[in-house]
Amino acid sequence: MSRGSATLNRLAPGFSIIELMIGMTIGLLITGALGFIYVNNRQTFNVQDRSARVQESGRFALENIGRSLRQAGNINMAATGNKRYCNCVPIDGTNGVANAPDTTTVQYEAGEDELVGGVWGARDCTGGFAAAGTLLTNTFSLTGTNFQCNGSVGGTQTLVSDVADFQVVYGVDTTPPTTNTATDEFCGKLNANALDSTLNVSVNRVVDDPSPAVGTSYLPTPRGQTQGPCPINQIVTARVCVLVQSELNVVAAGGRYLNCAGALTNSPDTRLRRAFIATYTLRNAVVDLP
Repeated sequence: MSRGSATLNRLAPGFSIIELMIGMTIGLLITGALGFIYVNNRQTFNVQDRSARVQESGRFALENIGRSLRQAGNINMAATGNKRYCNCVPIDGTNGVANAPDTTTVQYEAGEDELVGGVWGARDCTGGFAAAGTLLTNTFSLTGTNFQCNGSVGGTQTLVSDVADFQVVYGVDTTPPTTNTATDEFCGKLNANALDSTLNVSVNRVVDDPSPAVGTSYLPTPRGQTQGPCPINQIVTARVCVLVQSELNVVAAGGRYLNCAGALTNSPDTRLRRAFIATYTLRNAVVDLP
């Protein structure tokens, strides 16, 4: 090696220990910042994903029970001729003790919704098919955290999982018009042959149980006539609440949520919870058929 080369090697620039430490510190800060951003973005994604799943579950549950409630007391005119009343109990239920989940049962006659194997009919809440005019019964309940429906044809099926509560209250018209004769009376409502200003359906009482004490029952009672029992006596609306929770823990500890009663409640864990509430008019109880 020549003397010139040795001199150049000795004079080659390098990094001091201080410069190396500064560089490593800056690198660690950048890496930590990137990691922090990744973790936050991941957590935000998880919350949004779980929130979307909760939203989807709540809407699906309300859609299913709402479809049945709208059909409560329905009769199939094509299958029954000029029959005016459903020989059934359109809506019934039990109020959960000490704020336990409720159950509600809906009955109606299958309509002509679809043609299967040359037969017109409809399906219950679990997809079981029945011919037009067949009496269908759907019972909605909460088993553990599974929101289930028991259909008279399709049996029991879980509709939505991770449901924390299911509550139903009923709107009652305690002062229906009763001025007409028995032949024109429709369970306290006037039939279509006598529709005028006296037909004024309004909710002026809310009850948790559709069948309270004897003597004040809001359930259908026999008319004592050949038409059979009334479709619905005084119940005109049903308010449904389904409290859905996320499958996994995704929110910070100490969170709170609104329960089915509208009260702010401390969360027992770090799951996301949301109450889905809808009110349905029992339309087959409001106006009689002509």
